[in-house]
Amino acid sequence: MIRNRVVILVVAASLTTGACGRMRDSRDIEDRSPAMVLLPDATEVQYFLNHDEWGRQESEQLDYVIASEFPSAAAICRVTADLKQAGWRPLQRVDDDSGTESSLTQGWRVNTSRKGRPDEARIDLWQADWTNHEGDYLAYFLTYRTPAGADRGTSMRVGGLRTPAYYVKAFKMPIGTSIPDTVPPRISKTEIADCR
Repeated sequence: MIRNRVVILVVAASLTTGACGRMRDSRDIEDRSPAMVLLPDATEVQYFLNHDEWGRQESEQLDYVIASEFPSAAAICRVTADLKQAGWRPLQRVDDDSGTESSLTQGWRVNTSRKGRPDEARIDLWQADWTNHEGDYLAYFLTYRTPAGADRGTSMRVGGLRTPAYYVKAFKMPIGTSIPDTVPPRISKTEIADCR
């Protein structure tokens, strides 16, 4: 009888612990790590701190909009400075299919979304990836989306995604080479962001 109660308690405890992973997820912006840089006057803020079934952090995500005119050097400077202060090292390349050079060294890129369709849009993208001493991986995206033929607006979306080191290893994500801390961020191939 006592043995059965112990077995039931052990099974119940393991089920509760397994379920805690999802219960530990958070959407509370106050739970964010220093990697999740929240710029002043942000709107449409969405934050997620997700855990796996064992209760380990699985991913951390932040997404919001700010009013900022292109090329938004002040936002770029603030994000890069805050990440550097928090111990993050910028990477030479971003984790995309083509191994694109980081915007830290190349500046803004332009892409076209849904080319030739009625909802075609110009996408200005500033993307940089980072790592820290623990081996976590961090990707930042700053984007302006402008309908084809329209003037670029002042609404810029900022997004950050942090992947913990154990998932970086499990998914064999390539970290690559770091950029020296002395390299200032760029807004174009020829123009450095004025971060004074």
